[in-house]
Amino acid sequence: MSTSSAPTATLADIPSLLLAMPVDDALFVLNKVLAEHSFSEFVKQAWNVVEPGRPLVWGWHLQAKCDHLQAVYNHTVPEEIDPYAKVQVGIQSLIINEPPRCSKSLFSSVFFNAWIWAKWPGARFLCVTYADDLAQRDALKTRSLIESSWYQQRWPLKISEDQSAKKRYNIDKWNPKTRGYEDAGGFRVSTTILGMATGEGGDFRVIDDPHNVKKSLSDVERKQANQFFDLTLPTRVVDPHRYSTVITMQRLHGDDLTGHATSGDNKWDMLVLPMEYEAQEGNRCSTALGFIDPRTKEGELLHPERWPAKAVQEAKNDLRLELGDFGTNSQFQQRPTPLGGGMFQPDNLIMVSSWPELRDLERIVRYWDKAGTEGDGAYTSGALMAKRKSTQRSIILDVTRGQWGTDKREAEIKNIAYQDLQKLGGKSGNFEILVEQEPGSGGKDSALWTIRNLSGFRVKRIPKRDSKEAEWSPFASQVNAGGVEMVVGPWNKETKAQMAGAPFAKFKDDLDSTSGAFKHIWLGPRAGVLG
Repeated sequence: MSTSSAPTATLADIPSLLLAMPVDDALFVLNKVLAEHSFSEFVKQAWNVVEPGRPLVWGWHLQAKCDHLQAVYNHTVPEEIDPYAKVQVGIQSLIINEPPRCSKSLFSSVFFNAWIWAKWPGARFLCVTYADDLAQRDALKTRSLIESSWYQQRWPLKISEDQSAKKRYNIDKWNPKTRGYEDAGGFRVSTTILGMATGEGGDFRVIDDPHNVKKSLSDVERKQANQFFDLTLPTRVVDPHRYSTVITMQRLHGDDLTGHATSGDNKWDMLVLPMEYEAQEGNRCSTALGFIDPRTKEGELLHPERWPAKAVQEAKNDLRLELGDFGTNSQFQQRPTPLGGGMFQPDNLIMVSSWPELRDLERIVRYWDKAGTEGDGAYTSGALMAKRKSTQRSIILDVTRGQWGTDKREAEIKNIAYQDLQKLGGKSGNFEILVEQEPGSGGKDSALWTIRNLSGFRVKRIPKRDSKEAEWSPFASQVNAGGVEMVVGPWNKETKAQMAGAPFAKFKDDLDSTSGAFKHIWLGPRAGVLG
């Protein structure tokens, strides 16, 4: 059936229309009307257009996402455009928390736009994410769907030639009277947290993945997203009496955008979808739509047809190596463990009464995290660690710390290097010294000074990349799992105290040195620079 001859129908019109049509035309009209009135039906019909060759495996959580996003439309659409929507339950502020790779961007940033424009081509969207390439990716997918023959046969819209950039495009609609296209008033602006265009307002503000996962434990990174939400987003509306906001993301931190938004005065409807059901009180999601997570058994999976138990476990293992148990709980379970309440569990350290035999040790590393103020401020901390062959665990052999001035610090580092070498029987082939290099030219100069001071030793500088918490997470995971041994010594008490208080304890320097040594032992020479 051609676009021009396709009748506009309501659900009540369907029976009489179907009886008067050939079968093919009747099916076309039926599917078109169903897709217009049901977002989930639209997704099912449009899926192969956006994701060719990737079968859609439907699940109850996908239906729940569609129902809640449709409720956002119900709240926002003007009554003259869709009076039926205005008598349905509406949601103004929606947060969807779900694990990675559950199609959240496709639903909220691709299908949702295209479905609303089929009904209301004047709708204006602000679509915000953390990275420019992600913003452009979803904008192009939405555009491709609009321009597909499947969509055009049903809803003759097009991207305006006057404004068709990747970051912004306007919508034109077909006028059957003039048999031409005209400005519909709708547009999509696709931008990033730091690149919000001045003056742009939206009916629908969709914030999808506001944080970079690998930087989400950085206070600076989180603050940027939270400040955007507080200071920039409130003014970006078309009609202050009729707009909506959707945040869709996996949890990453207690003070990520979900945590920040829900700590304020605004009321949010929360659709929280953990990968595995946890029977503990308060973990079962229920919403304003009357939706309740249908799972009842401990460990029951979110979508076993697509994410079976083996695949879930493999994904968790990969994530645990990078971000530790903290990252796994946050991203898969939507339950960010408060960082001050269990990031490290020092009671799980395996205490060893004395040094193992030297032949039982390999990849022996002394990792230095340096400070430079005498008697005050942060400590310089150097952790001596190794991999133990017999147990295949990491072992903390020694931690040395001090509040030394620059000259005293360099003298101490050199003295300790010779002491370490003596304990190792004078054999330096299995021993390496690592010096953390702070950002900037000053950090580089300081690291090079230490390297020159340790002439004759194998020394490497390690450029600092991630936030402290991100660097600690893999090591914390192994401490908590009983995968780390510690030689009994007078330094134990302070190191354990720093673990127990992480990251809010006053001193955290031992965590930097032990975590740095752990990464080098197990992940190899990570972007180090030889002296």
